[in-house]
This record gives sequence, C-alpha cells and structure tokens, in this order.
Amino acid sequence: MITDSLTVPTLLVDEERCRANVGRMVAKAEQHGLRLRPHFKTHQSLTVGRWLREEGVSHATVSSLRMAKYFAPEWPDITVAFPFNIHELETAKSLADTNKLGLTVENEVALRVIEKKIADPVRVWVKVDTGYHRTGVPASDIARIKSLLQRVAEHPHHIPAGVLIHAGHTYDVHGVSAVAQIHAETMAAVATLREALLPDFPDLDFSIGDTPSCSLMDNFEGATEIRPGNFVFYDVMQHFIGSNALEDIAVCMASPVVAKHPERNHVVVYGGGVHFSKDATQDLLGNKVLGLPVLLTEDGWGAPIPEGRVVKLSQEHGIIYLPDAAFEQVKIGGWLGVLPVHSCLTADLMGSYLSLDGKLVDHLMAHRR
Repeated sequence: MITDSLTVPTLLVDEERCRANVGRMVAKAEQHGLRLRPHFKTHQSLTVGRWLREEGVSHATVSSLRMAKYFAPEWPDITVAFPFNIHELETAKSLADTNKLGLTVENEVALRVIEKKIADPVRVWVKVDTGYHRTGVPASDIARIKSLLQRVAEHPHHIPAGVLIHAGHTYDVHGVSAVAQIHAETMAAVATLREALLPDFPDLDFSIGDTPSCSLMDNFEGATEIRPGNFVFYDVMQHFIGSNALEDIAVCMASPVVAKHPERNHVVVYGGGVHFSKDATQDLLGNKVLGLPVLLTEDGWGAPIPEGRVVKLSQEHGIIYLPDAAFEQVKIGGWLGVLPVHSCLTADLMGSYLSLDGKLVDHLMAHRR
C-alpha cells in the first residue's frame, strides 16, 4: 500500500486520471476551434504542467506574477488572469523581457503604470464582468472597455490582447440547466462585445474560462480561448455542480485515523482545515459536505463510501460520519482517503503531491518557504 511509507496527511495524485481529464478538454477545444489556456492555479506544479504539455497544451494562465515566474522557464506564453498589482512591477518587467507575457487590467491606474514603466512588449487584457461581480469592467460599459483598449493600442510596443471573462458564478449552482443559463448569458455578452469592439480592434481575443461551462457546454461561438483550471483534478464541488463523475477526481487526501466514536458513528482523522481548507458544498439531498471518504487501495482509491461524508473540520481534525458497516471496517491507526471539496485550495495548502507510484510531485508552495 502507498500508505506504508506515510506518517502524516498526504495528497495523492492519479496521473492517469489527470491526463484523461486534460485529454478531454484538449479535444473539446480542438472541436470548437478554441485555444486552450488552462489556469495553472489548480495544480501549481511544473511536473503536472509537463503532463499537460504532453497532452497537447502549449499556453498557460496563472493567478499571480509569482506563479508566472515559477512557470516561465518552461512556459513561454503566460497570461496573468488577475488585476495587475503595481507593487510587483519589477517582476512584471523581468518576465516581459523573457516571455510572451499577458497582463490583466480593469482600471486606468494599473494601465498607466504598465504604459510608463514596462518597455518590452506586453499583451494587455481587459478584465470584463459578465455577472460574477467579483471584479472587472461591467460588460455593459463598452465605452470604458474601448477606452482601455485604445490606450494600449496607442503604445508603441504593447498589444491589446482582448477581453478576459470568468463566469465564476457557475460554482454557485447545481445542474446542467443552471450552468447553461449562466453560460448563455456569458456568450450573449461575448456576442455584444464582439460587435462593439471588433470594428476598431479586429485582432482581439475573447477569453472565457470556468470549469463547469467548459466541461458541460458545447456552444462557444464568439469565444476564441478557454481558460478552465479545476478540470485537471476536478473535485467534490464540481461533481455536485455536474461537471464531472466521481471517478474523474484525480486527487485524494490519505489521512491517518486517530480516533473513533461509535455513539455518533464519527471517525476522526488527522486532516483538517489547514489541509483541506474549510470550503463546503451540498450534496443532492442538501447535506453540508466538507469531503467524501473513500477506502484506499493498492492502486489508488475506491468509490466514495455510501452515506459517508466529512461533517466537520477544525485546524487539524477531520470528523467523518460513516454508516455502521464502514465504521466497523475502519481501524484506529489505519488510513482513510478523502476526496476534497475544492482541489485548488487543498493542493495550495498541501504544497506537494505523491504520485500513485510513490514519487514526490513538486508544487509552487515548496518554493515560497
């Protein structure tokens, strides 16, 4: 068993499942004539990035300049899909000198710094909000979007790359029809933006990128690029949204069993909020779910234990409800696997993976310390 050499919570990654997930998204992008620029914030790993490259991926999205710097030696074309932080100007200048760098703006303050301080070519994206309301210029404010793009176009070296959209509110719904409604609104906004912008900026890209839409939908007319991220691993949240089958989930936390409480059918594992985060979702019955328990096997892990779920997380403790038969099967001193609710945050917190053949898989987090 892979747990024979383990002592503490360890995030396992199934390379075969990961590659299969990537292969499906590569095929979808090709089918619709789209550039696939996956968001690397999910895996944050040079090794996993190489798996993606071997499956046909050649462009990258990241969520920070620090992440861009980590991937830059192996990924020459990188877009930072986060509003430009002017305090990281020197890092941006260095990356623009060596890579095909995309920076994202939504206001004149950040754009002014890029204009005045970065001499090397930069592809500048305008962040546009189509309903998520996290950040970005409202899609209805065509004048402001045009103004930002025009300022970029007037720079002697910088390039107006296009508009960058993230319909992250698909994460708040369940079911294909609910995702479809949000996606339809996004694509309608893309159509309006194309009509308004292309006469003045004929080479613009229109980049969208949420995993539920990219996994479930088949109408991308008007978009030129997709940027899903979570799809490389998927997770329990995405499963209950409808994006993936449980067998598509490519990461699992191996967690030591430290206590059992038969009066409430609770198993206590070493694995808490500092390992998983405290992100929660709901199952189809409306129960709060913080993870799904699985039994570990010789070659990975099995299907989730029926009726089992992580019901509470504190800093180091994970409290798992198991029905009677599974509760009796699990022993103190043994191990349980847990499929995470949010693989992106779980991977970020853990800072490394262990492959199913026992090899340590790198992560950006290891380079922060």
